[in-house]
Amino acid sequence: MDKIIFLIIICFSFLIFFSTITCKKLNTNIKVRGIMFFVPFLLCIIPFVFNEDVYLSEMVYMAEVVLMISISISLICKFRKNTYRCVQVIIFIGTILLATILYKIQLIGFFNISNIIKNIFILILISFNIILVKKDEKIFWQALVNLLISYVLIIFKDIIIFSYISTLFKFMAYFYFYMYFFKRINIKDKNKEKILSNKSSKLEFEKQLFHMKLHNERLLNKAQKDALTQAYNKTTILDIIGKSIKLEKRFSVLMYDIDNFKKINDVHGHITGDKAIKNLAYISKRSIRDVDSLGRYGGDEFIIVLPDISHKGATYVAERIRQNVSCDSNPRFTISIGISSYPHDGRTVDELIQVADKGLYMSKEKGKNAVSHGGAI
Repeated sequence: MDKIIFLIIICFSFLIFFSTITCKKLNTNIKVRGIMFFVPFLLCIIPFVFNEDVYLSEMVYMAEVVLMISISISLICKFRKNTYRCVQVIIFIGTILLATILYKIQLIGFFNISNIIKNIFILILISFNIILVKKDEKIFWQALVNLLISYVLIIFKDIIIFSYISTLFKFMAYFYFYMYFFKRINIKDKNKEKILSNKSSKLEFEKQLFHMKLHNERLLNKAQKDALTQAYNKTTILDIIGKSIKLEKRFSVLMYDIDNFKKINDVHGHITGDKAIKNLAYISKRSIRDVDSLGRYGGDEFIIVLPDISHKGATYVAERIRQNVSCDSNPRFTISIGISSYPHDGRTVDELIQVADKGLYMSKEKGKNAVSHGGAI
């Protein structure tokens, strides 16, 4: 029966000790309590490896006395990460020294103490630990209770049935000890998986949100932009003029189109005509500021909104665009431009468009490739 107890202690103590030192995320106090099971493991190895004369039952008793004292210390003291290594070294060195003493000296005087006194002593130690265990550590408490019962039954070990029942309770005690550490390690792993899962979910959510925003921006651009030129469409450019009016700050509007555009289409075809429109939009964008807005009004006709610019400044910008188009357009073409300014030429979108369109007509009347202001100024 003693050999069975030895195997129980060796197996479970090794599992507890090994799983504790290999798990890095455990609470420091739990880890200290776990490495203390190195004591019964090493002490119970001695009779098998070194000295067959040492009584098995006495070695079990000594191992569990030291274990209970160590557990008492771990329950009373609060260990920190910076002291964990020091405690680990003390337990290892202390256990090896104790094992050496037991092997060399065998503590025969101690072994000869009355069994009743020895049982009372360890029962006191176990009971003390049961009192110290926290309420949320139910499994550890159950392990200590089972160990206590096993020592109570040892008093009646002369009765065979009690000896078997004592061994069973001993097994249950170490099984609960193991389950206590196993669940702690498993909870840490689950928490780690949960954290990783949450991080993964967060990243996935952010990724989906990014794609959703990108999709919305594309839809918005598609709704606002002209497909051929990527300038604003007619509805959007007129809305920009309306919003500029609401700000009640000066701004100017340029309206222009390609001179003799019908001839380009008739001679060179509609593909070349589309190319001319795209080229005009490109040169226009290159000739204005970032704050200015370019829109395709329809066909080959474009509008530019120039914030905080009077009709004089707008004339300068219009001339620059006209010259750039004359020099850089491909196929070669020219443009005619009309100008209107807020608030001098109108206070509504229709009024400003009408004045700019009048200026465009005036530029055509001048012989095309010209800039004209359609207002009264």
